Amino acid sequence: MTLPASFDPAFAAKGDVIALCHDERRSADTTWLVAFDAAEGGARMLASLEIPNAEREGWLAELTRQGRVVGTTYGAAGIVWAATEDTFTIWLEGRRITRTRAELEDPVKVSSRVSDDGVDRMVWVHFYGGRAELLCVEHDDEARLDPTYGRHELLESDGRWCAYCARDLARWLGVLFDDETFRNGLRD
Repeated sequence: MTLPASFDPAFAAKGDVIALCHDERRSADTTWLVAFDAAEGGARMLASLEIPNAEREGWLAELTRQGRVVGTTYGAAGIVWAATEDTFTIWLEGRRITRTRAELEDPVKVSSRVSDDGVDRMVWVHFYGGRAELLCVEHDDEARLDPTYGRHELLESDGRWCAYCARDLARWLGVLFDDETFRNGLRD
């Protein structure tokens, strides 16, 4: 399996990540591979390639063989997350947020939540004893400033990344996932 030349800049960049893209609005038969320059200051999309789902495992094996970091993104959000054996990293709004398993010791569950006004999209880690850590939050004033922005835009595109990210983090930690906004209506 060979990636097109448009992916070359991604592989030349320090800290490159290839992300599999979730997007319910696209065909259920395909997945997008998206190359990001993912550095300390966030992730910048460089190239993308639509592949049949039947080839997904082959691409994952090839990218892993090449030593690429394979992560996940959702739609056009530009937010990327990736798990290794010991770390979970999120590139969001010009930031890189990394936690180790040791830093997230004794979790009970991971939850995603969107504020009532749709402006804040959050991923929380909940621990024994009732403590919770806000791992990341995306703040998007468009939900408040655009008079045509409604619940549909939030639920079908803009905010869904936080549910996928929280679900993947919960799987990585081996704990429950609670989605307070989308009610676990996610597709693998």
